[in-house]
Amino acid sequence: MAPLPRETAGGVMELDPIVQVAFVSGGFGLLSLIVSELRLRKQAGQIGEISEQVKNSHETNLRDDVDRVLSGVETLVEAQRRQGQDITGIREDVRMERTERVALSDRLDDHIRST
Repeated sequence: MAPLPRETAGGVMELDPIVQVAFVSGGFGLLSLIVSELRLRKQAGQIGEISEQVKNSHETNLRDDVDRVLSGVETLVEAQRRQGQDITGIREDVRMERTERVALSDRLDDHIRST
């Protein structure tokens, strides 16, 4: 059997079955390659977009920047805590001053009434 096209009794050209299988297999292989290439091109575009989003556009490392910001936030939290303690102390001082002032006013009123 020759793999070349041959003419059948009805005058139709026909290929050897092995050649037909080879063409079909090759066609599917070629189709797979084309689909893979298209997917790779799409992924390359997506990877480029992702790279633009995460790539530093400045000299410093993003992780170092975030660490520096967190350190600053911790410093602010500590300062806020100390301010809260200071305000509590001031409130206690004002409360004591008010109590002493009222007591002095009462003593002065008593003294004025007694004289």
